[in-house]
Amino acid sequence: MHGGPGERRTRGRMNGRCLTVVAFVAAMLAGCSADSHSMPDVVGQRLDDALQTLKNAGFANVDADAVFGGLFIVNDDRWAVTEQQPAAGAPVDLDEAVELGAGPLDDARTLEALPSAAVRPELEARRDAERAAKEADAERAAAEAATEAAAELVEPAIFDLPEVYAADHGEDAYDRPRPRVLRRDLAEYLAAVRIADPATADQIAPGLRVVPAAWCSLWLPRHTGEELDRWTAAADASAAHMAAALNVSYASSTTPAIAALMATAREEAGRRFCPEQAAHPGEQVDESPQGAGVFPGEGESPVRMTETVLDSWWFFQSIFGYDQAVPADRIRLAYLSLLAQPAQFRWQEAVLMDCDFYARSLSGELRDNTVETMLTNNTVIEIHDRVDMERAVIREEGHHFDALAGSFIQDC
Repeated sequence: MHGGPGERRTRGRMNGRCLTVVAFVAAMLAGCSADSHSMPDVVGQRLDDALQTLKNAGFANVDADAVFGGLFIVNDDRWAVTEQQPAAGAPVDLDEAVELGAGPLDDARTLEALPSAAVRPELEARRDAERAAKEADAERAAAEAATEAAAELVEPAIFDLPEVYAADHGEDAYDRPRPRVLRRDLAEYLAAVRIADPATADQIAPGLRVVPAAWCSLWLPRHTGEELDRWTAAADASAAHMAAALNVSYASSTTPAIAALMATAREEAGRRFCPEQAAHPGEQVDESPQGAGVFPGEGESPVRMTETVLDSWWFFQSIFGYDQAVPADRIRLAYLSLLAQPAQFRWQEAVLMDCDFYARSLSGELRDNTVETMLTNNTVIEIHDRVDMERAVIREEGHHFDALAGSFIQDC
């Protein structure tokens, strides 16, 4: 006898049969009542619906069992009827034993066991939903495993990369060198980019480290690659103009080889870490950057040195062994500076230059000090009167080029 949902049923099935040769003989031999009813067709229905159908029809002696060995029915709404006895349309008494065979909704054998005419749309929909849910769970688990594997910290040598490809975070408070390691997905990316030009890549390795996060999280949501090229060219032109005013030579740190490799690096970063954003530069997209393409830290909270791929000299207090935390804006500027000019010498913060210093520099009075420093560091810091524009760029766009905006003057 079938009880409520949740009970296990292990009885045999298809035991009682009313054989009808002649109606009179059937009534005499099988004990069928003259007041018989037509057996409902419940094959193809969900088991809980089939049981309700039979209950509504007045059948009280109903049993259900799994048609596949080793299985037990626990939840009626997750099973479907594949066979029934008595057969649909047969004359039966309401107190006659009714036996149902059922299979799990998410088992392909269940549909195969059904007559084609008995397959109900809701059964197929339920089966497909169950299958989709299982596939989604499997995909989610695989994605989580891939994310965890990508974030694993590895030594660059595992991917035949020189040590310089991992950030140098200095020593801790006990004078112990911090390990030079990097994310696995970043190491794989750098190894792929390096193939294009190993010598140039090794020269600008600290700049290549930041490309995925700088390109995917900071630049592409607001700007295009063409804008980056134009702004970089403007920075070099501005620096060359200032060098001419000071009567010194200037050569851009971004050589053709570096420019070509950085173009390759940006394209590879977009393909690996933000394909949707790379396809729609300068626009907001639904898909967020992944893996090494994610800018470190949370929102505007300070970012610790060891959360970044910047070397320790970007963090002044690191010389005391501290894992220094600095404002997120400073890290953004550092990343974008390296994205634009990966070989350019720079300091942690821009320099504020007053009008008097500006005039004395142009007159040559400070030549021995200022100009020689520029030459030694292979950089020219432009001094100009567009401070409001430059500050707006840094504040609103998070963009900074040393050659163009490395030093500010005010009201000159």
